[in-house]
Amino acid sequence: MTGCANCVWLEYAEKLSRYYQDGGEEAAKQINERVTDPNMKAFLLHELRMKKQQS
Repeated sequence: MTGCANCVWLEYAEKLSRYYQDGGEEAAKQINERVTDPNMKAFLLHELRMKKQQS
């Protein structure tokens, strides 16, 4: 993932993805529902897509 190596938001997205183990679909749903900042939401969803492409 890109950005700050210690970003708690990226850590949150990664943990959601590992928890649900569905390729990031449920993690993306949770991010859409719970993250209120539109810029952060777009960034996290982008990072999930990038991680999915790399695996």
